[in-house]
Amino acid sequence: MTLHTLTAVSTPTSLVGADLDAVISGRGLRMLFQPIIDLRDNTVVGHEALARGPVGSPMETPDAMFALARDTGRVTALDWACRCEAFRSSLHAGPPVGWRLFVNAEPPALNTPCPPAMIGDWVRAHRELTVVVEVTERALLQRPADLVRALVTLRELGWEIALDDTGANDASVALLPVVQPDIVKLDRPLLAAVLSRHQHGTLRAIVAYVERSGARLLAEGIETEGELRRALEMGASWGQGYLFGRPAPLVHDQACRPHPSAPPRPAESSWEMQADPTPFELLARSAPTLLTTAEDLQGEIAAICQDAAAAPQAAVLLLCVNSSSPVPPNLSADLAALQQACALVVVLSDSLPGTSLAGVRLSALPDGVRWSQQTTAILLGPSTARAVSATPTDDGRYEVTLSADAPSIAAAARVLLARTAPVG
Repeated sequence: MTLHTLTAVSTPTSLVGADLDAVISGRGLRMLFQPIIDLRDNTVVGHEALARGPVGSPMETPDAMFALARDTGRVTALDWACRCEAFRSSLHAGPPVGWRLFVNAEPPALNTPCPPAMIGDWVRAHRELTVVVEVTERALLQRPADLVRALVTLRELGWEIALDDTGANDASVALLPVVQPDIVKLDRPLLAAVLSRHQHGTLRAIVAYVERSGARLLAEGIETEGELRRALEMGASWGQGYLFGRPAPLVHDQACRPHPSAPPRPAESSWEMQADPTPFELLARSAPTLLTTAEDLQGEIAAICQDAAAAPQAAVLLLCVNSSSPVPPNLSADLAALQQACALVVVLSDSLPGTSLAGVRLSALPDGVRWSQQTTAILLGPSTARAVSATPTDDGRYEVTLSADAPSIAAAARVLLARTAPVG
């Protein structure tokens, strides 16, 4: 056992908590920066800010800092402190010429006001920096409503979004259409010389999404010339890793040439939150409506569940049903099985099913939601998009819209996820 480990174990909790208070207030918090390179011409296009605690303390590593913050309910305060320290360090090093500042963020923190003592840093960053906020699929899986709201905030600020560790698991790929990242950060194991069949399928899905959406592909963890060659072969335009530079204090490279902003992303998410459209309204923008029977609607929902089981890559399955929805009689059994095949299965309902849906995310529809009487089923993934939404009519039938338009389906999915309860 090392001396560092002994110190960490024997330090009283009260002293460690005091150290965390000091870090949050700006004492001992350090920022290192790792360059991000344009693989076509080796110019620096940005730096990722990496937080470190006081040297030699139990909180020197970011994992230790945030673990303590989670245990003491101060993740939001620490997250703001780290992000604003990254802003300060970047601006202090000199005028940034033509590159982006990548910062990590916890979605709950993005949905809280900036602490008063840090407002000046935040305002300067908004005015003077090109900021990219990195999020992970874990945030969307654990706290979907928080992340959906955070994405809206970031779009309104004009900041860019990067999905980190894409390909680390099926969920990160399945959620690409929901997050709509400007930059896709490829997980390092996908740079290996030999990939499994599953990894090949994951990589094809990521590359296809990047080509279709116009997002940039960034390969992270590049350490060798072989990994660099493979990153270029798979179409990565940017790279990050020890081959280009280790994390270090920031010195701006004034020779760095400006790079254009990412292609503009769809603006639906802001409208989704402000106008509070229903899933039916969003889907009907790109597909006609028709009148159908309860039996036919049952068949459409069952077909979407069958497609989820057969999808080539893991996808997200979202259902919004109420006590009068004409759902298939075997829906509970289907969903219980599909949670093994899908990255995420969500059911929003005013009358939640029983315990047979173990593994399925169950959320109660809040009071006053305009679409509580609608029935909606959505299947969305990197290469899959299908949805049905229906509203009852006075004569006992249903007005239905069937859509295969990925942007409209992604917009409707975000509306449902914004009402999904967090894990725990």
